[in-house]
Amino acid sequence: MSWRKCAKYSTSLRSHVLNGSVKEKLGRLVNATEEELYHDFQYGYGRRMGQLMPLAMFLVESDRAEQIYLEQGASLGQRLGNVKPARLHSYQGWSFVFPGSYFHNQPRPPDL
Repeated sequence: MSWRKCAKYSTSLRSHVLNGSVKEKLGRLVNATEEELYHDFQYGYGRRMGQLMPLAMFLVESDRAEQIYLEQGASLGQRLGNVKPARLHSYQGWSFVFPGSYFHNQPRPPDL
């Protein structure tokens, strides 16, 4: 997904000021994704054994998301021209870099 599409989506989401219905939809999305992942043998086993935490989604609440991402990439040693948006990134401190909040699902009870 391009930065422009992300920015357009996040702007429309912010325009709803995360009212109850939007929070509820995001919660349902997280729950549905966790449920689908849970059907995968290895993910389900890891969750039941306590090796994996429940899925959580972090909602970035900033108009400067692209700039923040570029600055963080540079601070991690990347040249600005080489910083590209990635679906997965090995850096694990993004929730401390971006302003925003987590949406957690309800933990699934173990079925050992």
